[in-house]
Amino acid sequence: METRFEQLSEKSSYRRQRLLDSNQLFNFFREADEVESWIADKESIAMSDDYGRDIEHVETLLKKFEDFTRDLVTSGERIASLTTQAQTLLDEGHSEGEVSNVGLFVRIWVWLSWKCTNLHKFLIIFMPFLHFLRMFFLVDGCFEIRVGRYVSCI
Repeated sequence: METRFEQLSEKSSYRRQRLLDSNQLFNFFREADEVESWIADKESIAMSDDYGRDIEHVETLLKKFEDFTRDLVTSGERIASLTTQAQTLLDEGHSEGEVSNVGLFVRIWVWLSWKCTNLHKFLIIFMPFLHFLRMFFLVDGCFEIRVGRYVSCI
């Protein structure tokens, strides 16, 4: 009777461990799917060629990229967590094929960070130029230069 109980206990422990492993793997897959979905959403923002039509539009874009940067920081923590989970799964004997997309996520996240940073810098550099252009208005075929209340035509 004790032998049967020990066998049953071993099978139960084995099955419990397999269920825990499966749970961990499926949690990893769920998190990877969420990160992949987030990346797809953010790629459209990063690929935008919109540099603004006027000062107000550039200010709106700057706000959008500041929000984007905050999202990148938060997602960076998720990417790091996902990478740790992937390494844990590999250490526990799971195949590389099951966690192979993590490397791609890391590379895309780095690219998104780079792209966002460069677009943000460009918009910041572009803003004084727009302020300068705001002083000029095309009137009757010439540019009016407005400085305070003084106006001259060139």
